[in-house]
Amino acid sequence: MKFYIASGIKNKENVQKIFDQLKKMGHEVTADWTLTDDIPEDARDQKREYVRSIAKRDFEGIRECDIFVLLSDPEEGRSMYVELGIALSMLQATGKPRVFIVGPENNESVFYFHPLVDRVKTLDDVLKDSANLSSIELPSISHEGRLEEYKSLRAEMLEIIKERVWGQATYAVLSAGMLALMKDSGKVPILIFTILLALPFIFHTMQREHARIRLGNYLRAVLEPKIPGMYWEEYLGLWRGKFGRKERKGFLNVSDRTKHMLSFSGLYLLISGFCLFYLFSITCELAPILIATFFFCLLLVAYVIFFRLYGKVQEEYEELQRLGPKA
Repeated sequence: MKFYIASGIKNKENVQKIFDQLKKMGHEVTADWTLTDDIPEDARDQKREYVRSIAKRDFEGIRECDIFVLLSDPEEGRSMYVELGIALSMLQATGKPRVFIVGPENNESVFYFHPLVDRVKTLDDVLKDSANLSSIELPSISHEGRLEEYKSLRAEMLEIIKERVWGQATYAVLSAGMLALMKDSGKVPILIFTILLALPFIFHTMQREHARIRLGNYLRAVLEPKIPGMYWEEYLGLWRGKFGRKERKGFLNVSDRTKHMLSFSGLYLLISGFCLFYLFSITCELAPILIATFFFCLLLVAYVIFFRLYGKVQEEYEELQRLGPKA
């Protein structure tokens, strides 16, 4: 059976013991919120992405569980009452999870007396009551369309990632061929053309990478929250928020963003830089030097634009959340 245990944060140690007991009995805990750092209320705006990920993770945990248990003692804890509301709404709409209020204080709220709620004294009573229940399976019809869309978009993203490698490989082969075949009299034009050739390649890479970002944001904001078991983006949100120096400064900080970008487009810059340096060494004519330098500067500007593209990821994600479907 899949369990979700709701309780106040002050009861974390007791909840961890319950989790251990459930796991030893072969049950599954859908969300272990005791492993999450407790962030003070006045610090949550600075860790907004992290806190948002926690809320979505726990929401998914409630949606996937078969048994929802609220520990009524201690009674302090605003979040656990929100979680109770979520569980009751899902039970009314879908037939799961079973909702239990456990403990001596199981009469503190009028919602503890809701017809869908079972009030018991101990966790053993919950286990006895649920012993004969088989895991309840929700109809998957509502998720089939989203899952197919998810698979299709992920496949498209993989194709975009493959194009990164082939783009650099194609440019490297073309450049090597031209440089190998050039004669003394034709070195300057070929070197200039090689630098110029990098521009359409980097612009194509930028365009495809932006498409990948848009696909990723759509998956993250629209599809993954609606398909049980899709936790990758939420894990990234937790990771970035926990280990980043500040909000939104985890995986895609300046250093990692640069390494990520250069890993699949740095060859354009490297070969073009070599051609420019080689051009300086074989000619002193002003016109070809200015032309080659101009093209190389355009390439550098393209990289600056490319770098800033990743700064738009969070903005586009938040805009999609605001405009996207809520159901």
